[in-house]
Amino acid sequence: MPDNYKPSLIRRPFHYFNFSIRECIKIGLKFIVVIAWLGIFLLALLEVKRYYNIDVIPGYNSSVDNAYGAARGTLSGFFRS
Repeated sequence: MPDNYKPSLIRRPFHYFNFSIRECIKIGLKFIVVIAWLGIFLLALLEVKRYYNIDVIPGYNSSVDNAYGAARGTLSGFFRS
């Protein structure tokens, strides 16, 4: 092959960026783990907010509060029965 050969992006996308499939899977798993931890952290913050009755804007329930309350009520009703 000539020295100025560049692989096509269509035929070899991972080779062009020097990423193997294994490295792409590792990056994807790390991204999923970070998203999962952020979700757990958000749920913990919402539970602390509900437990201690902390309101950023008094008397206002945001859509996040409503969704969390509905999901929490559904899960507690499911485990209560």
